[in-house]
Amino acid sequence: MKPLLLALLIAMAFTTGCTTSSQKAEPQNKEQNNDSEEFRIDEGRIVEKTMRWENTYLVLLIPNLSKEEVMTKTRNQLVEENKEQDIAYYFVDKKLYNTLDIGQQVRVKAELHQLEPYPPIRSAIKLEVLE
Repeated sequence: MKPLLLALLIAMAFTTGCTTSSQKAEPQNKEQNNDSEEFRIDEGRIVEKTMRWENTYLVLLIPNLSKEEVMTKTRNQLVEENKEQDIAYYFVDKKLYNTLDIGQQVRVKAELHQLEPYPPIRSAIKLEVLE
């Protein structure tokens, strides 16, 4: 009887120790506004503008790039060389999409939720052109 009880206690301890938290890591640049809505602020250069699906406009943003790098390297080179950066696509509306150019430095206020391909896709709440 003691071996059975010991086995049950070990199984319970193992099961408890192996559970995972349901909380996900949140980005370091998370902010909170007065309405308790959470969002993130990202900054970088526009490397690609693309339309996916029907009427869905996206811009690819990579931080810490010079304008010269964006203009002289391919999208794939930039993504490969900057894997450890917070690279992401952002949904933008058509009107804003048409005003943006490759190489522009921008700041994006975006929702925390994202689609999970690589690079991830986030929804832009506000986009500000810095240069």
